[in-house]
Amino acid sequence: MIIGNCTYSVRDYLRSGDMDLLEFAQFCAGLELRALEYNDMFFERWDDEYLADIVKSAEDAGCTIQCLTCGGNLASDDAAANREQIELFRVRLEQAAALGAPVVRLNIGSTGDEERDLTDGVERVIHGFNVLLPTARELGIRMTIENHGGVSKYANPILEIVLG
Repeated sequence: MIIGNCTYSVRDYLRSGDMDLLEFAQFCAGLELRALEYNDMFFERWDDEYLADIVKSAEDAGCTIQCLTCGGNLASDDAAANREQIELFRVRLEQAAALGAPVVRLNIGSTGDEERDLTDGVERVIHGFNVLLPTARELGIRMTIENHGGVSKYANPILEIVLG
């Protein structure tokens, strides 16, 4: 069994500058945590050299990168924002592949009104996943959903998205 850790669990260190992403793997290895999940919010940059440095830091620590978690919103009422989000998630899929992460966990967001029926938001998310699916398949990346409020706050909308 391999136990892992997510950068979000050390967010206070990352935000304060007491740790950076290149030190995360070694920190985890010191705790015998070998599977790594990186949150996109903590990346300083996304160039090929930096991604390669992150991969090397994981390899040097004897760890494997399992997941790239991405914040965002596919359920917004703003169609233009949703199109931009889809394109950003497409780029994140490519970056996950560069990191060797077999999984991308997507925060799918909200319509902005927790009291409103979720149908429109669910449909937008299904559309976004369907647009992203060919890229994910091509790259061999599995997409997962983070249940994080909004459209993914309850099991039934998540099920609709997965089956959609």
